[in-house]
Amino acid sequence: MIRIIRTLHMAVEAAIQVGNVSLGKQYCEEALRLARQVGEPNRIVDLLHDLGFLYWHLLQFEAIGQLIMGLAAFSESLEEPQIRANAEFYLGRLLYFYGLFPESISTLERALPQLRSLGYRWGAAFCNNYLGIDRLMIGDYARAETIFLALIQEAEQGPWPRLVAAGEVGAGLAVLLQGRSEQAVEHAREGARRYRELKHAAEVGMALGVLAMALEATGQPQAAKEALLEALHVPDNAHTIILSAPALMSLLAHRGHIEAALQMHRVGLKLLHYKNSRCYADLIGDEMDAQWEKLPEDRQAEIDASISQHNLYSIVREVRSLLEAG
Repeated sequence: MIRIIRTLHMAVEAAIQVGNVSLGKQYCEEALRLARQVGEPNRIVDLLHDLGFLYWHLLQFEAIGQLIMGLAAFSESLEEPQIRANAEFYLGRLLYFYGLFPESISTLERALPQLRSLGYRWGAAFCNNYLGIDRLMIGDYARAETIFLALIQEAEQGPWPRLVAAGEVGAGLAVLLQGRSEQAVEHAREGARRYRELKHAAEVGMALGVLAMALEATGQPQAAKEALLEALHVPDNAHTIILSAPALMSLLAHRGHIEAALQMHRVGLKLLHYKNSRCYADLIGDEMDAQWEKLPEDRQAEIDASISQHNLYSIVREVRSLLEAG
């Protein structure tokens, strides 16, 4: 049974690598069912986290909420420090996926000293990356910048090149939201370059979403458009879409496609990940709310009816042609 579980877990990773998230979810759910049967706590914790990651890419946020409750309850029964520390970190990451950012911060801050005390340098650095992201989400941009700059230095020494790239992208967004758009361009370009070297297409798309917003802010609309269109050619992936969608709203709105941007905004507000995010509000959400209030109620109702069956992926596919044609 243990061998079957391990094989299924490896198949999950393979499915993710080729972009077949739905198949990966099937493998992960079956592996979790078997792991629970044999009572292998380390594997259960890993699989609960991996399943949440897959649900995130599928935009199945209610399912993530159920996993959060399951992992929180399961972690209380764990006695081994290594497994308990991992469970705490994974729970914090799932809370971020779901959009409960203050709760994610408090959970990750509990996990971080546990990871460090166990000598898990990479795990502690990865945890810090998510603390930086959460700080962005709650609008604590200066603190986020400090975290990401320290992460870059630590990851360079690791060496953990993927975390260096993540730190560059995070720092880029943090300085952009503090009005330093030229620095944001530099950080985002470096993040995209490093992700390209690692051949992580989804993360390249994430970096390009930040780069597009920074280029737009520095008065380079054509370069911003090119960067964003490159990002949007990445297949459906939450890493890419979470930052590319606000960039697309911004570029569409600034090119006169207000209602298309509003359609995206209304779809985004279905998700706690945007609804609870000060970062999203400052990037484009507040601007979109102001535009929404200008519309007559009957037009608001028409727009909401038109997007009722959309998720973030499908609405991006529908409206990105406006940017391509512009």
